[in-house]
Amino acid sequence: HVLKVPYTIFCNVEQLYERFDFSGDGTIDKYECVKLVKYVLRQRRIELAGRKNEISVPRSTMADEGYTVIKELGRGGQGVMYLCSKSMNA
Repeated sequence: HVLKVPYTIFCNVEQLYERFDFSGDGTIDKYECVKLVKYVLRQRRIELAGRKNEISVPRSTMADEGYTVIKELGRGGQGVMYLCSKSMNA
């Protein structure tokens, strides 16, 4: 009530507690709590129909921005890192 959070968000708290008690020890640790809160917030966002405004994401290539790829430095779960040089004309 103090945080002005609608009751319906946590109306099934017992079910959520059991669902996110991954270790089955009857307690919710930090990891489990983070997962539970993210789930509740994601569900709430879906209920509210997602974003109200469309997000404009600019799209361009490295070449469009005047960069020349020299070599790939590495890749991972969040993308690829390149060593590039930038043309003075761009």
